[in-house]
Amino acid sequence: MLTNGGLVALLVLVIAWEVISLLLANRRGRAAARLHIRIVALFSLVATAPAVLLAIAASVSLDRGLDNWFSTRTAPSSTIRCRSRRPMPSSRRSSSASICCRSKPRYSAGQAS
Repeated sequence: MLTNGGLVALLVLVIAWEVISLLLANRRGRAAARLHIRIVALFSLVATAPAVLLAIAASVSLDRGLDNWFSTRTAPSSTIRCRSRRPMPSSRRSSSASICCRSKPRYSAGQAS
């Protein structure tokens, strides 16, 4: 983290140095200084616009995707109701599930139970 911060600070310093030297060249009236400023400004705009749009699209899609994952609420185990009222055998009951039951397979009217 510290290394990344140092590299970002170094990059900001180099960019500031170049911008200052470009502005000083424009003030001194050097040849093509205004053209250089225009080219740098347009290139900066063209380079940052897609990056900003991509970051916005990625954050919106990630936010919507994660909302779908975590939006459903789970009911506590004490409020779950089973189809049959028979309790689950103690051999299959877990220690954390105090209220649990085993559902009985449903048969149609023509089948034997």
